[in-house]
Amino acid sequence: MSCSAAYVLYEPPYAALSPHIVQLLVQRGVGRNGWAVMLALCMGLHENRMFDRKSAQRIAELTGLTEKQVSRGMAELKEQGIIAPIVRKSKGGSFSIDRPCFGHVATYCFTKDAWEQIADGFKSDQSGC
Repeated sequence: MSCSAAYVLYEPPYAALSPHIVQLLVQRGVGRNGWAVMLALCMGLHENRMFDRKSAQRIAELTGLTEKQVSRGMAELKEQGIIAPIVRKSKGGSFSIDRPCFGHVATYCFTKDAWEQIADGFKSDQSGC
């Protein structure tokens, strides 16, 4: 194979992790469930640090993990300070952390600290969340 070989094109959905994200996960000691969950979350990452909303069931389908393993992976990513639920504003004007509950899937984003470590791996200046 020559150096000019074309890169493969993946069928969606797929995730790509920059070396910055890989280094962050390694530095924080993320385990196998956390890695798989991060890959599933990165299938929909927005410029404002937010991930697409994905249920534990959907992440399990994408990764092959059980829903319990997905839950452990999410917990690990939160404990390591890599992801956090977004803060929502209610109709009454109060703020609260988005929490998953029956019939509602919470939205998560990278923490500000994690985003600062990985921001250099993205093409444009991105902020928010």
